[in-house]
Amino acid sequence: MIIVLSVVGLLIAIGEFFAARSNRFAFKQAQASALWLRVYRWRWLVGVLFAIASAFIYYPMTGGEERYRVMGLPFMVAAFDSAGRDYVGPLTTPSFLANAAIWFFLPHVAFFSWRFASGTKPQTPNQALQPTAGRSDV
Repeated sequence: MIIVLSVVGLLIAIGEFFAARSNRFAFKQAQASALWLRVYRWRWLVGVLFAIASAFIYYPMTGGEERYRVMGLPFMVAAFDSAGRDYVGPLTTPSFLANAAIWFFLPHVAFFSWRFASGTKPQTPNQALQPTAGRSDV
């Protein structure tokens, strides 16, 4: 299950990159509704709140006869067994930072979805280029 969550986390990170890029371009070109443009400015505050909250996300997991509390979603940061022993390693800090980044950029996916659902066609900078007048080879 942890491997599946890690793969999902990587796919989310890729989606967030493209959503952030498309949103940034739409914001610069004012290609969205006025409400979207106003609310989009708050994405950093919401992202910081999500990143802070990501430090407190955990879920239960069983392994053999032992129950664990796994910290971190989608990347496992640490695990605690029922006796309170912790299981951390060299990937604890990178996983913590990766989780914070995933949750920090999550509002970009929401804004991308909102813009897409409202009928504004998502564009990247390359798609928005208009052919130069008088040139048929572009």
